[in-house]
Amino acid sequence: MNTAKKYFEKQLADEEFKRSFLKEKVKLDIEYQLEELKKDIRSRKPAERTY
Repeated sequence: MNTAKKYFEKQLADEEFKRSFLKEKVKLDIEYQLEELKKDIRSRKPAERTY
């Protein structure tokens, strides 16, 4: 296991870090989906549902 992965797993053991990390990940995922939707709307292509 490399150093970065070990460090990240150690950080995830901290509940506050884990909560903040997941919160930011959700925000980025939503932002990405919004940008994809905007591109689809601009090109008039129907958006594919991911759920």
